[in-house]
Amino acid sequence: MTADFNRGRKLNPALGRAVWHTSISFNPDDAPRLTNEKMLAVAHDYVAGMGLDKTQYAIIRHHDKEHPHFHIIANRVANDGQAVSDSHNYKRSEHLLKQLSQKHELTPVQGKRPEHIHEEQLTGSDKTKYEIYQAAYRALDGCTSARQFADRLREQGITYQ
Repeated sequence: MTADFNRGRKLNPALGRAVWHTSISFNPDDAPRLTNEKMLAVAHDYVAGMGLDKTQYAIIRHHDKEHPHFHIIANRVANDGQAVSDSHNYKRSEHLLKQLSQKHELTPVQGKRPEHIHEEQLTGSDKTKYEIYQAAYRALDGCTSARQFADRLREQGITYQ
């Protein structure tokens, strides 16, 4: 697969980030209805909706989490050599997933956005990651430079290299 992606990339060598990756998760309540065929139909609709259907891609379902999910890895260099846009991909993806939930009669999944996180339920590394996220979010507010961002993090006891 890597060799195929690299051959495709030669059609547009100036493109910076040439690999697209996303993970699509489903509500655990829908698990009994999520056959491989159903998940593949959702995946193909997603790929087409994001403009990735004219390039190389792979859909991978695995069972490493409690909730059903699959990953899509795609080459951002289309078969004609043009770059597949990743502009505003989070918003486009969010909108498309709402449409696909309705089309395929699936229960919408709440994302990992801060308003969906119950901090009191977090433990261990998840709690630490969330605390760092919150500190970084506060530090970014009105920040005008990387140095200012680093200084603000340092004030909160966080350093990075």
